Amino acid sequence: MNKLAHGLVTAAFATACGCLWAILLVVEQTAARMLESAPLPAFVRLCFNFRPLLLVLPLLAAAYCVFVWVRKSDGHKSWMAFFATSMYALVLLGFPVALTGWILLVQFIELLAKR
Repeated sequence: MNKLAHGLVTAAFATACGCLWAILLVVEQTAARMLESAPLPAFVRLCFNFRPLLLVLPLLAAAYCVFVWVRKSDGHKSWMAFFATSMYALVLLGFPVALTGWILLVQFIELLAKR
């Protein structure tokens, strides 16, 4: 049961990180079209540059999951700590993604107001 729970948590974390990566990709492509002349804010460019991190973290989680699956079960390691850690990391990653979208939306509205 413990190994199955680790696998499910890893799958959910990888799916959520993939969704955040896709959101950043769509936001970046949309910003390139809509804000052609205006420069992007520094925080937004920073978030776009750290997008590959959203693909590396699920690999680390999968490596830990494989470690849990192959090790001898001498002590009982609960999956709840892994779940809490991965969801905490997901919240910490999701907040800058949401903030990036918000900043670009505000910049686009300001650009429309100037026209």
